[in-house]
Amino acid sequence: MARKSKPIKMASVAVQGYDSEGRGVVKENGKVVFVPGACRGDVISLTTNRQRKNHYEGRLDLLEHASPERAEPFCAHYADCGGCKLQHIQYLAQLALKERHVHDVVQRIGKVQVVDFMPIVGCGETQYYRNKLEFSASALRWWPQGGEGMVPEALGALGYHAPGRWDKVLHIDQCHLQPEPSNAIRNEVFAHATAQGLPFYDPRSHQGVLRSVLIRNNEKGQYMVGIMVTSAGAGYAPLLLAHLRERFPAIETGFYYLNDKHNDTVYDLAPHLVFGTGQLVQAIGQYSFLVDAKSFMQTNLRQTEVLYQWVRQFAGLEPGETLYDLFCGVGTIGIYLAQDCQRVIGIETVEEAVGMAQQNARLNGVGHAVFLMGTVEELLNGEWANKHPLPDVVVVDPPRMGLHPKALEAILQLLPRRVVYVSCNPATLARDLGLLQSRYTIDKLVPVDMFPHTPHVECVAQLNRM
Repeated sequence: MARKSKPIKMASVAVQGYDSEGRGVVKENGKVVFVPGACRGDVISLTTNRQRKNHYEGRLDLLEHASPERAEPFCAHYADCGGCKLQHIQYLAQLALKERHVHDVVQRIGKVQVVDFMPIVGCGETQYYRNKLEFSASALRWWPQGGEGMVPEALGALGYHAPGRWDKVLHIDQCHLQPEPSNAIRNEVFAHATAQGLPFYDPRSHQGVLRSVLIRNNEKGQYMVGIMVTSAGAGYAPLLLAHLRERFPAIETGFYYLNDKHNDTVYDLAPHLVFGTGQLVQAIGQYSFLVDAKSFMQTNLRQTEVLYQWVRQFAGLEPGETLYDLFCGVGTIGIYLAQDCQRVIGIETVEEAVGMAQQNARLNGVGHAVFLMGTVEELLNGEWANKHPLPDVVVVDPPRMGLHPKALEAILQLLPRRVVYVSCNPATLARDLGLLQSRYTIDKLVPVDMFPHTPHVECVAQLNRM
């Protein structure tokens, strides 16, 4: 919780390191200050603007001496977007701070004993690496750098929510995360809606029509576009999608959602297909995977193959063995590893994802994989062992919240010879490894950078039964 405090100015102070979010850390006169945009090795002047329990948050006022780790941000929206907020740090230094963060959270704070903590695996592409982006539309354009005096309702915005603002959107002209024609498609949506006088959605009054745009692509340069509008836009959405298809032949499929709720979740909404099949085929290595409007899949597919190669190496499956793929999504990990074992059993909570996983197994000629719908903690109960082959290896890839306590209990009851844990959150990974190490040794852990210029990092851990 932030506390009001009188701003403190500091001049000619050295930035000594980074916190887990990539903010520069200053330690001066007994005070610890986290400074966004500062690099380790910088000498800066700063002003504190918030006081937390154990530290202050500050603003970089003047860069007096630049660190050798400093880089020139490549995006015009860098200072305001809050997305790729590590652009000011050289990529090798970004990797080092992520590796150090995982090490600190898992071993120093979490007290998890890792036999072989491996160096972080960097990403070959640090721009245009994503295959999916979602842009919010809003009548309330966020004006950065003190421009709030302008009239946001006069223009609207299509881009990303401003940092810490649920009600305002930063309009984006060019994003460096997804290859073209992603930017051209988004900008054409904005231009067409503006020319037609279409009101953008106001999240405060819940008035307006255009709410969001989803753009998904694959390695073949094929695109899927989804539009979210209120019911007042039911007639407009098909016209807009037809216009986009004419302008951009790369768009293979287009759909829209009608949403009058006060939130943008789509899992309770049915997509209305305008053209195409409603699906794209994504490749991971030699395997092909169908995805649709609601499918979850890693958004950096080239680095996903690197991640899965580590999963395969850590799993060390042998012919005749049974693999459990828990939180399997559309079946990517289980299908990727299926050639190494006799059978695959996948578990997933989302019904559409289970159906897609079954399609993907058929698409890849994997006849020895089955995918079941339900939660891990519900399905892997005491009756499970009487109905299904027990696992030799379990792969888990849970959401950021990590494993449910009953899921952990189920794994400890099944007691496979090996567990491979894929995590997008080092904190919950450390918590779960700490509980599993009562019966398992944590023999290997490797961080994998999936999202350059952000603080996020994936990890793969190998656990072997004692």
